[in-house]
Amino acid sequence: MEYILSTSRLILRPLRESDATRLFELCNNDIIYKNLLTMPHPYTLDDAYKKIEKATRQFETGEKYCFAITLKDNENELIGLIDIKNNQKLSYGEIGYWLDSTLWNKGIMTEAVQEIVRFGFKTLKLHKLIIEAYPSNLGSVKVAKKCGFTHEGTIKEKYFIRGEYHDLSIFGLTETEYDAKL
Repeated sequence: MEYILSTSRLILRPLRESDATRLFELCNNDIIYKNLLTMPHPYTLDDAYKKIEKATRQFETGEKYCFAITLKDNENELIGLIDIKNNQKLSYGEIGYWLDSTLWNKGIMTEAVQEIVRFGFKTLKLHKLIIEAYPSNLGSVKVAKKCGFTHEGTIKEKYFIRGEYHDLSIFGLTETEYDAKL
C-alpha cells in the first residue's frame, strides 16, 4: 500500500528515483552526517539510488516506511527524510529523521514527526514509538520533546562509529499518552 501523508505545510510521500540527485546533495552535508548513525560518507549518487531501492522494498513489505519530506508548494523537491520502523509483532515503532540544515528552526521537522506519530498510532496501530538521538543532537532532542516524547534514558557508549563511542538517548511515547494529549 502506498501512503501519502500531508500536514498544513508538508507532503510526506514515498521516495522516488527522481529524488536521487537531491538526496545525494543533502546527504553530503557534514552537519547532517555527524548526527546520523549509519550514513556512508562521502555519500555517492550510487548510495542514493541504493537507499531509494531499499526504502521502496521496505515500504512495499511494511517493514519500514521511509517518507520524503517535501513542502506542499514543491512536492518534487526533497528537503529531508522521515521513517518509521514497523514492528507489528512487538507493537512498537522507531522513528528516524533528518532535514536540510538550511531549513532548521522553522518547525518543519516537528510538523513531520507529529504526522508520523499519528500515522504510527492510528494507521499502523502501534502501541509505543521511540526516537533515538545522540544527546549532543539538540535539534532532534528538542523535536522529540515538542512531540510529546519523554526521555526514558541514555545508553552509555552504545555505538562505536567513526572511531569513537557514542551515547544514545532514548525517547518514548505510548498510544495512551498520545491519546491523553489530544
